[in-house]
Amino acid sequence: MLQAAVDAINNGDPATASDLALQVLQHQPQNQDAMTVLGAARFAALCNPHDMFFAKLKRLGFTPRSAIDVGAYEGDWTRALKRSFTDATVLMIEAQPGKADALQGVVDGSANVTYRACLVGDRNEDDVAFHVMDT
Repeated sequence: MLQAAVDAINNGDPATASDLALQVLQHQPQNQDAMTVLGAARFAALCNPHDMFFAKLKRLGFTPRSAIDVGAYEGDWTRALKRSFTDATVLMIEAQPGKADALQGVVDGSANVTYRACLVGDRNEDDVAFHVMDT
C-alpha cells in the first residue's frame, strides 16, 4: 500500500497518497515509512495545490474535455490540469509578452494545449492600455 502511495505522489496525486498512508497508520500508528509518505504527500499538496484540486475532481468522476486558462502566466495551472486530465484540450490566454516563452514550453510539452497572447475584457478594441508590473 505504501508503494501505491509513493506512486500516487510521483503521478501528481498527493490526495490519494495521503489517503493510503493514513490507512496504513490506522493499523500501524508507529509506521515511520507511512509517516514519511504522509508528510511528503502533504508537502506536495502545499507546493502545488492545483494538483490536489484536480486529483479530487478526478476521483469524483469529473472529466473535462476542454478548459480555458485565462491569465495563464507561466502555465502552472494548465500543467497541473494536464497531469490529471491528459486528454483535455486547453487554451491558455496571457497578455504579458514576457510570458510567451514559458507558455510555449507548456504547449511544446503537452498534447492538445494552445496559447494565445491577448487581453480578455468586456469590450472589443484594437488598442488598449496594458501595464505590466515588475515582480
